This record gives sequence, structure tokens and C-alpha cells, in this order.
Amino acid sequence: MLTGIHGDYHWMELEDGFMRALLERFPQIILGKSLVNTSFDSGQLTLSPDETERGWRKHNEVTLIPLLVELDDFPTDYYDEWYVFDLPTAFDEHEVFVNYCGFSLSKSVWEEFQQRFWNQLEVLQPESYLAEGINLIWVTKNNRLFEQVILSLKNASLQS
Repeated sequence: MLTGIHGDYHWMELEDGFMRALLERFPQIILGKSLVNTSFDSGQLTLSPDETERGWRKHNEVTLIPLLVELDDFPTDYYDEWYVFDLPTAFDEHEVFVNYCGFSLSKSVWEEFQQRFWNQLEVLQPESYLAEGINLIWVTKNNRLFEQVILSLKNASLQS
């Protein structure tokens, strides 16, 4: 597990980690929050009629979840990318980083992409960012939660 700080954000990167395992241990990362999905299995998340009834909606190429109440409602696959906000938020201009196979916040070979990633986070201002591709990446402004999660993960695994 690699960690770091960039501006107001703390980040964690884990090779071969799984988003579902992280969120089952730490559901407070997303529960009670508004979510924006920019990539689901490298494409767009398809909404069911039930999800639409609960207020989930499409906005151009992203899917908006105004309030996530149950972890069981959170869809995951591979090559997923999520932005987590306190309030419902929509945006148009964005770059999807999880679909760059192997995207990393820790490897210098990705420096150009990292710069664009951090610029995008500065513009969008999410509380957190979650991505699962080759690497599991979690970025957050919630420093207290970050410290709790990292301390708990020191001797644990997010592989399943």
C-alpha cells in the first residue's frame, strides 16, 4: 500500500485491491453521500427502473446518485471511477483516468496524467475519489477518515 498527500487531499493506492472490500470495511466513505460515476466496467453505468425511481439519473456521460443509503445498492465492477460529494453534484467536462490501464498516483511514468488528475480534482472539489482498475485508488479530503482507514489497513488485505 502506497500513500501520499497532494494539496488538501490524502491518497492511497493498492495494487490488486478491490473497491467492494474497502467499502465493506469502511462504508462511511460513500454512505450518506452523493456520487458521480464516470466509468463502470470501462463504460457507462446502465440504470435499472428501480434506480431511476430512487432518483438516480444520467447527466450526459455520467451517472448521478443523489444520496446513497445502502451499501448493497452500490454497483461495482472493474475499471470503475467514482466521485463522492456531500451534496448532489453534476459536471460535464472530465477525463476518465481509471481507463488508462495501470494509472497510478505513485509511479513517475504517469506524471503527465497525474498532473491532469490533480488539476481535475482541484476543479471538481469532491470529498473523495475512488477508482478500481489495475490499482485501487482512494483520494480524500477527509483527513480524519483517511487516518482511521490507513491505520486499520496496515496489517489487513483488501483482496477477495
